[in-house]
Amino acid sequence: MSRREFPFYPKGDTVLLTAASSAPTGVQAPSTTLDAKIVFDCYYIYNSGAETVYMGYGKSASSAQTNSVIPTAGNAQTVLVIPAGAALILRFNEEDFFSGITASASCDVFLTPGEGL
Repeated sequence: MSRREFPFYPKGDTVLLTAASSAPTGVQAPSTTLDAKIVFDCYYIYNSGAETVYMGYGKSASSAQTNSVIPTAGNAQTVLVIPAGAALILRFNEEDFFSGITASASCDVFLTPGEGL
């Protein structure tokens, strides 16, 4: 059984991303993984706010911020939709940055790096 098939195990500090109607500069949630073979980490992502967050990600702080755009019909975006109150475990490159935008009010999104489902 692969270690990625086990329940989620935190491997780093939780980082706060405050998403707002104007996307903030991207942040990283670094992992303490010491295995050089692992280039992807899982992230526990929790949207504690009452707003849907459109979370952009990318290889730099500015690309994550630029990618934080609310999709519209016929206009696809590099963004993940994180509903209010949602808790997700997703996999990203360990060097990715994250940012987020909302339709109106700000809300807090917590990102915890780790391994597992």
